[in-house]
Amino acid sequence: MVACDAANDEVTQVRNTIGAMVDAGEVTKRDEAGAVQGNALRLPFGDGTFDRVIASEVLEHIPDDTGAMAELARVLRPGGTMAVTVPRYGPEMVNWALSHEYHDVPGGHVRIYRRSTLLERLTGAGLRPLGAITPTPCTRPTGGSAAWWDRSVTITPW
Repeated sequence: MVACDAANDEVTQVRNTIGAMVDAGEVTKRDEAGAVQGNALRLPFGDGTFDRVIASEVLEHIPDDTGAMAELARVLRPGGTMAVTVPRYGPEMVNWALSHEYHDVPGGHVRIYRRSTLLERLTGAGLRPLGAITPTPCTRPTGGSAAWWDRSVTITPW
């Protein structure tokens, strides 16, 4: 498992958490876990490095989301699976309406996704949808949506 974040302090925090998990015996030093600093538009990994990729609550922060989606697809091995989550449209609209600072700050949210837009863009990155869920607030407190993607099939235009 490798965590990747643009912010050095986040990477340090993840590394410290992994260290604490090793100290507590929750994982061993042999378990492959780490954290690296990187840019979602130029991930520091080779093509097809990962069997599984998770991008949770990331894409809404990146101005070039289609570029980030292409990078995520690039590091996913053929036949691998990707899980993507973004905030749900309705609650996100409320947050934007209530607070200008919510989205107009460095690293803040730069877009609100409709499910159809997210599906279209991820498909455009060469990913094939396997399914999507919209959790209830009881199953996921942030109320986001999740989508699973498979890189095993090449999508061709109609």
